[in-house]
Amino acid sequence: MIPSVLKTILFFASCYYYLHNHLPSSPPHFNFTDDLFDPLYFSVTVSSTVGFGDLGPQTRLSKCVVMLQMCTTVFNVFNCIKGILSPQEEQGGGKGKKGKGKSQ
Repeated sequence: MIPSVLKTILFFASCYYYLHNHLPSSPPHFNFTDDLFDPLYFSVTVSSTVGFGDLGPQTRLSKCVVMLQMCTTVFNVFNCIKGILSPQEEQGGGKGKKGKGKSQ
């Protein structure tokens, strides 16, 4: 659960960094500085659904990428909840009573 959340945060932080530094546009895709901290900070705030409002997407492409991260985060949260609430399968290989019948 935790590794998938960290992978999502790092993946989208690298996407934001790439958009901001390697795909120039007017206006800029994000109101970031050119270092690595702002994309990572923004990715964490989007994943935690806090959204402070100090940084944000400026173009349609960057807004689409942020929406994709939001959907991915919701999917990850539901998977975590599902993993916690679903009953754990027994360790016996799952055969149970199936193979038992009358011997001939």
